Amino acid sequence: MEEYFPREFYDNQPYDGVAYLKRQEDTEAFTFLLNADTNRFVTTSDQQQEQFDTERLPEIGYHRIGDSFADDQLTFFSDSTVDRLRFDKSHFSLTDQGFITVTPGLPSQGYTGTRSEPVYRGDTRQEVDWPVQPRSNQGRAYALGRLTAYSDSPEDDGKQRVYGAAGVRFTTDFWKVDDTAQSDLFDLNRVRHVIEPEVNLFTSGESVDRSQLYIYDENVDGISDISVADIALHQRWETYRGTPGRQQSVTFLSWNVSADMYSNPPKDPGLAPNYFRGVYFPSDPEASIPRDSINSDLTWLVSDAAALLADESTNVDHGKLATASVGMAVKDYDRLAYYLGLRYIDPLDSDLATFAVQYQLTAKYTMEFSQSYDFGQNKDTSSEFTLRRRFDVLTAAISVYHDSTTGDSGVRFNLYPQDLARATPPRTSIHFLDPTDHG
Repeated sequence: MEEYFPREFYDNQPYDGVAYLKRQEDTEAFTFLLNADTNRFVTTSDQQQEQFDTERLPEIGYHRIGDSFADDQLTFFSDSTVDRLRFDKSHFSLTDQGFITVTPGLPSQGYTGTRSEPVYRGDTRQEVDWPVQPRSNQGRAYALGRLTAYSDSPEDDGKQRVYGAAGVRFTTDFWKVDDTAQSDLFDLNRVRHVIEPEVNLFTSGESVDRSQLYIYDENVDGISDISVADIALHQRWETYRGTPGRQQSVTFLSWNVSADMYSNPPKDPGLAPNYFRGVYFPSDPEASIPRDSINSDLTWLVSDAAALLADESTNVDHGKLATASVGMAVKDYDRLAYYLGLRYIDPLDSDLATFAVQYQLTAKYTMEFSQSYDFGQNKDTSSEFTLRRRFDVLTAAISVYHDSTTGDSGVRFNLYPQDLARATPPRTSIHFLDPTDHG
């Protein structure tokens, strides 16, 4: 799969047999899922480390989303599932799959064991939200309870885990308008600066640690009893752009910064490497990645045709920059588009520079080229050149590529139906959001 169908291997879902039924009315939904592995080996990159697929034969769910009660003072959310789960491990070793002297990395699922026999799991999560507005701030307090039962565990006995948590989220916004801000160079016509501070506080407790459970789903079995303070500052700058009489409000600059501080992060192997980045998920806090970190991202629409993109993540515990990237994407009218970027990943000792260009030669022919080089390891990583020919009902493409990481070189020829060619662009293509689209 990785050698001959790289697009499917990296981007597609597993090649499984799946049946899904859903009945929904208002805030209530019933679901029924059958997911059976139809292969004896892993078919996607997501499970390459795990070397297994998770079968669900079946999964039955009942969900309620956003029920109001107590005179609309409280909101109720409920998710309950019953599963028959099984790890379907690969029947072939990594050597059989074409890898040489490779040891798989630490898996995110199944790291406590991969039992081949089915395990029955029942999980119910109940949450109650209470909207509060102290003074001018907007706030939401919430409490959740979770009960998960397993028919078996790595200790060869059934487990019942009780999980409880409570949290609060405060956010507000304020802004200032500068009517004197004008710049032909940066295409500015009046600037509105909006600031949105946000604070999330969350704490939880559990009766069974995740190290004593099989990890089928990270957001169900792999959760931890954590306490965290997440402080974020969201900023955006808006201006008017466009021809006279057709100007529209555009967010030309946005900058988000968040600091996540955990008081009791777990110390088990599931968090390795422990000096990597951490993430807080406001919509699913118990599934957050508990490492003290500062995360930031910036998007600057220099013009309707050019965008500067940047992000970083710093591990505060170890004082290390975990990841960082900066890039410029430019689209010159309808013919030329290009991207130049640099990404740093500390655990891999990687400083990866990427350049990609797309040029429309004629109405029918398009040329694409991409080149990546890793300055951290002083080696070329990949090169690819593609020529596309558009016909009435299909598009033909021929590519010449070289991947230094795998040592692969070759020529690839593809035919796409016209709609499919637009829906699944090549990895070297450059695409832009409409900078006037606030959605």
